[in-house]
Amino acid sequence: MRTGRYSIAELFGNRHIEQLVIPEIQRDYVWKAEQVQGLLDSILKNFNDWKQAKGTPRFKVVPEEPQDIEKHPSLENDFTAFYAQRYHGTNIGFVYAYSDGDLPGQYYLIDGQQRLTTLYLVLLAVASRNDDLKERFRARYCLQSTDANPGAKAIPTKLDYRLREHITDFFHHCVPYLLENPEHAETLQQQSWYRKRLDEDKTVKNLINNFTKIYSHLENELDSDCSDDAFKYLDDLVDCWYFDTNESVQGEELYIYLNARGESTATNENKKAELLKSLSDEKKEDWGKKWEEWQDFFWQKRRKGLEDKHNNPNADRGFNSFLACIKNLEKLKNKGGNECEETSLEVIEKYLSALKWLGDNKGSFKKLYSYSGWVDSWFNEIWSVFNNPAMTDWDANFKDDKKPTERNKMVLIWGSLLSIFSYFERNDWEPVRINIDDIERIFRTIRIFWLRYKNYNRSVASLPAAVKDILFNDSPEFIGSESKEEALKWNLLKNTGDEERRHFEAVIWEIEDHPFNIDGRDLDNQNISHLVDLNEQLTLETLNNVKETFYRLFPKDNKKQEERTIAQILLYYGEFWHHISPWYHKNYDFSDWRRTIRGKGNVEQNVAASTTVFRLFFQDFMKKNKSPNEFLKMKQDEWPESIDPVSETSLRKALIWYSQKLQDNFLKEGMYVVIDRPQYEESDANFPKLSPIWNTSGSFKGRNKKMSEQKENG
Repeated sequence: MRTGRYSIAELFGNRHIEQLVIPEIQRDYVWKAEQVQGLLDSILKNFNDWKQAKGTPRFKVVPEEPQDIEKHPSLENDFTAFYAQRYHGTNIGFVYAYSDGDLPGQYYLIDGQQRLTTLYLVLLAVASRNDDLKERFRARYCLQSTDANPGAKAIPTKLDYRLREHITDFFHHCVPYLLENPEHAETLQQQSWYRKRLDEDKTVKNLINNFTKIYSHLENELDSDCSDDAFKYLDDLVDCWYFDTNESVQGEELYIYLNARGESTATNENKKAELLKSLSDEKKEDWGKKWEEWQDFFWQKRRKGLEDKHNNPNADRGFNSFLACIKNLEKLKNKGGNECEETSLEVIEKYLSALKWLGDNKGSFKKLYSYSGWVDSWFNEIWSVFNNPAMTDWDANFKDDKKPTERNKMVLIWGSLLSIFSYFERNDWEPVRINIDDIERIFRTIRIFWLRYKNYNRSVASLPAAVKDILFNDSPEFIGSESKEEALKWNLLKNTGDEERRHFEAVIWEIEDHPFNIDGRDLDNQNISHLVDLNEQLTLETLNNVKETFYRLFPKDNKKQEERTIAQILLYYGEFWHHISPWYHKNYDFSDWRRTIRGKGNVEQNVAASTTVFRLFFQDFMKKNKSPNEFLKMKQDEWPESIDPVSETSLRKALIWYSQKLQDNFLKEGMYVVIDRPQYEESDANFPKLSPIWNTSGSFKGRNKKMSEQKENG
């Protein structure tokens, strides 16, 4: 999850977060009545101010033309939302967390535990006041819906206490209980699931005491008919600064990050004042009008590239990010000097012209191709970078290994802007002189940097020279191993006619844009060469066959059953799986298709691209007009070996044996196979020379079963 400012609803509802966990290394929940009272008073004061104003700003939007309000009905609503957040919101400060790659969705709190726990209790107390709010609380702040009469049932919560095992169990029981019985917190100790040792637990005592305090205070200070508004306020107008330590590594300055956001002041307004102050009145008026037009442009694009849940009520975020972006891009063009002068109005205008040109001309480029789906994805991503609440640190050093995400975004944004900016410079800033052939060349260049971005390339320092080389040279130098595939494609296409080249490019792009192919990060930046040899013998017919076959194997609707079938087929070609943590037993991932299709599963060693397990299968599969299930049946019938379980020592052959026995039930628990669990010293029930072979959903906390215990021919 990205670092940024989030409302409580956005934090708990983020798609990346399953649970916010208070781990065992954290201290107890120690807030006392006075600290709880302080937070509660602050929230209630801001809530009452907000409710009294009824969300109506003291200022009104006055458009130059009255009909503008009719054209943009969301204008006043957006301003009202912005005003409410600015003047009546409650910020609870910083929340720090980290995630464990082995446990996706689990985010472990480093700081913010006391405030988030107290706020969770406030939400629980407010929600307990009516049935509709109870349902909303269950949906957002619990992992499962709770029954109206939960009894002894424990319900996992999105805020999860793991200080000690008995606290986890207590919290999962007390939340649904208090949701239904808020006035009877003192009876918690009488419930069947309550354990005597909880009496002396500091966290448990403070949870009970503070909830009682909160509920009593709300009963006295908050009218029952205000409960819905109060819950909405807690959801949407109480927020925090969330800091993800996985994304922003140690040593990063939080102050710089917050300063770059432009939240407390409108940075573009400050820059405007600085740039206009030395101009004559006539020029000041002229440039002032242009600046307002630029702000209006970013206002119109304020939601571009954002998910629906992200609110962006004004132009500031996008405009501020754009200004910071081009300032450091100019620094790069000026050979990376330590400092550069303030970006001039003329330079800002040129870059803005370049950005507008890209949006205005992408449609002309798309019309030339039978497939160009990547163009809209690329353009939305540009605006996502500018408009995202997690602002990019554009001042990051181009070579700073601690800023990989920022450098990767620079490859995308700067590579795209330089592609058109360089053409403008060559044409003396007369865009009308750029013809359709130029448009093609520009977007072909952008495609290269789009792929580099998707491959997590961070090579920033060479961008200006690389862009010009690709734009203006018929035989550009693609330097470095990361550019090997780029050079192969360029040499394949450079001597083809215009129409033929477009046909080739459209098919290549569609193959590359499959989710398994587009992300070549840490996989030699391969987006297509793992499937087909990019040489002079390659025909359009072969390329189309590759595309159709790959999408037949891995359709966009992502049928999991098909993936299980493909995994069974691959067993007949060799070992392909990927060894992952935990390392105290052999845990093999059969579903990492990014690696598998490239022959990069770490059990598959030093294999040429043309002879990987997947490539050998893929070449065979292209020749057969069969479904994956039909192809699997063919391989099973053709299998020449008789596998003797008593003497067999090969895991692959044991899995083939189980695959033939279990049929549709093979890998039914999940796409993971585990052997050599330390606590299991006995042998597999069918293969005495191997330890038990387990099929799991990824860990032993989820679904798991020994293959020897699974039903045959399910």
